[in-house]
This record gives sequence, structure tokens and C-alpha cells, in this order.
Amino acid sequence: MPSTYSPSLRIELIGAGEQSGTWGTTTNTNLGTLLEQSIAGVQAITMSDVNYTLSNFNGVSDEARKAVLVVSGTNAAARDIIAPLVAKNYIIKNNTTGGFAINIRAATGASVSIPNGVTSAVYCDGTNFNLALTQTLIAAGVGISISTVGATSTITNTSNFVSGTRMPFAQAAAPTGWTQDASDNANNRMLRVVNTAGNGVGGTASPILNDTVPSHTHGFSTGGQSDSHVHYDSGHQHSSGFAQYYSGDIGYYGYTGYGGNTGTGYAAIGYTSNDHSHSGSTDNGSSHTNWVPRYIDMIICAKS
Repeated sequence: MPSTYSPSLRIELIGAGEQSGTWGTTTNTNLGTLLEQSIAGVQAITMSDVNYTLSNFNGVSDEARKAVLVVSGTNAAARDIIAPLVAKNYIIKNNTTGGFAINIRAATGASVSIPNGVTSAVYCDGTNFNLALTQTLIAAGVGISISTVGATSTITNTSNFVSGTRMPFAQAAAPTGWTQDASDNANNRMLRVVNTAGNGVGGTASPILNDTVPSHTHGFSTGGQSDSHVHYDSGHQHSSGFAQYYSGDIGYYGYTGYGGNTGTGYAAIGYTSNDHSHSGSTDNGSSHTNWVPRYIDMIICAKS
């Protein structure tokens, strides 16, 4: 009976009565080479921006039988590594340049994407490729589940936050399992801490543009003046017109009136006064607007 080969590792199975005197060589190859490579073998793969099919042979060394695949080379897009559609475990390191993922798959069935720079454990069940490692750690007493798949960690609420819980987040989008409140109540508002019911809203002005004038008054005082002071005129002029006359009988010309200007200078006006000051205030106007920024009420709570 001729030799056959195992379906997953393609190890030679010697037929009954076969290889008399040479079966030791085949057995050593099976145990010392092929089986060892399937458990501890490391295979370097160099990609050239195309899909790569692993070599797959019966009874001799090949790429598909190795336990670890270290993939390098340069890709301009996500590329595939194609393995036999048989039950097999792999550890695959995506060490390619270009920043793209690689996919491990068979001719048919599902594939697994391995991000650039990530090492993942995968397996084929004979139909599909699957991630082989999922770790779940529970932080004692807080009800938080942390699931790690490949290089991705997901934090999942398991008990503390009930549906409808509201919480602010300093990030671009809502985290997984949460929905952002896009209503006017949650837009462009200050947070006002209250010790009564929370989630109330109010105000009309922008919380970041303080461009309104609240009601206010201004007071002033001129300070004291000495008790012997006067107010001066800085100087002014007076003028008068004149008229010309002629007497035809006696042949005489003459002028009536007189014209002239006062000199410039200072003239005392009024009286001296005692020491005094001036003070007063403005009213608050008739069109003032108090700044009432938009807000939402927040409460502070402690976990029981």
C-alpha cells in the first residue's frame, strides 16, 4: 500500500509493508523536520505589492506548514496571504512598509485582517480564518470588561452605566455604546452646578462672547477748589462804527463817532467763591442688557 499524507500538515504516512529498510529516514523527516517546523518554524515572507500564495507540498518543507510568518516588503494597498484551506494555527507579523494591513485567507471562506505593525494569532478551521486570541480582563468591583483582540482593546460597560446615563466626553465623537446628544440643550452652553434638579437649561447670550452691557452707573467728583479763585475771560473785542459828513457851504469834511478795539487780555468775571467741589452720577440708561449666558444645570454625585 503506497504512502498517504495527513490533511493539515501533509506528513507522510507510510503504507503497511512499505519502505522496508528506509522507513527511518521518512520518520526522521516527519518528526525532526516537518512536525518541528509546524510547531516552532519561522518563515520570512517578502511581499511585492501583490497577493502572496504560500508554498504547499506533501512530505517536504514548505511555507504553509511553518508556525510563524514574518511578512515584510512594500505594499501600496492591503494585500492577501493565501494559505491552504485546512485546519492550521499561525502567528503572523505584519512588518510591511506602506502602512497597509495584510489579510490571511484561503481560496474560499472568511479572512482575518492584520493591521500594519501588528502581530496576531489566527487559525483556520478548515472553512474560514479566525482570530485565535481574545483576552477578557475584568477589573474587580467596577464592572468594566476589557477585550483585547490583536492590537485592539475595547472597554465595555458591563454594569455601572445604565441605559440613558448622560456624561460629558472630551473627544471628537461618542465612544462605542454611547450616543451623542445633538439637541440645542447640549450645544454652546456653560455648565452650571446646582444642588437642585439637574439638566435644566436657560440663558440666551453666548457663553464665550461677553458682548452685552449690564445695568450700571458712573460717579464722579471734581475735587476741591481754593476759596479765593476767580474765573477769567480769555479776552474779547468791542468795535464801533463811524459816519462821514460834508458841509458844502463851508467846505468842510468831518466824522462823527469813534471806533476802536479793546485790548486783549483777561477780565475777571463774577465773584470769588469759597472752597467747593462738584460731584454727580449717571443713570443706568434705558437700553441696558444684562449678560445671561446659555447654560445647562449639572449636579455632582458620589457613587453609593
